[in-house]
Amino acid sequence: MKTICNILVFFLMFHAICWAETNKGPIKIDSDKMVYKKEKNIVEFVGNVHAIQGKLNVWADKIDVYLKGKTNKVGLDLANSAQKQKIEKIIAMDNVRIQQEDKFAICGKAVYWPASQKIVLELEPKLRQKKNEIKGERIVFYLNNSSVEVLGSKKKRVEAIFFQNSKDKKGE
Repeated sequence: MKTICNILVFFLMFHAICWAETNKGPIKIDSDKMVYKKEKNIVEFVGNVHAIQGKLNVWADKIDVYLKGKTNKVGLDLANSAQKQKIEKIIAMDNVRIQQEDKFAICGKAVYWPASQKIVLELEPKLRQKKNEIKGERIVFYLNNSSVEVLGSKKKRVEAIFFQNSKDKKGE
């Protein structure tokens, strides 16, 4: 029974702690380059991208922020223009690493949709906390109901490795 509880705690802690802060506080993004593509309504951060919000850290080769709606403003007031628009989705690509305290996720691509409160990890996603690890074809976080879905395929089945606490007694 304790093993099942440990598995559930692993997923809920990773989900609740890592992703719950996505709507709290300012987001600081450092990168080698930033490009605002007004015609596509995309802000691209390219090269050694590091995004921080609270205790949540995201690293990637590229992060694209897709904005909803259009602005009629022309000029360098990107902060004001972007602030008046809502984020449609955020896509982190290539060498994506997500960390909060002792919880890690790695993948080739992570997509976050604020409106539906959903995050999808793709391209070899893996979750890890201490020695515990889970892999699959896709990992989907549903923030609105605190659930996680790990999806497999014919080529890549879901794989989970959980270590029992050494203090657990046999049969419990």
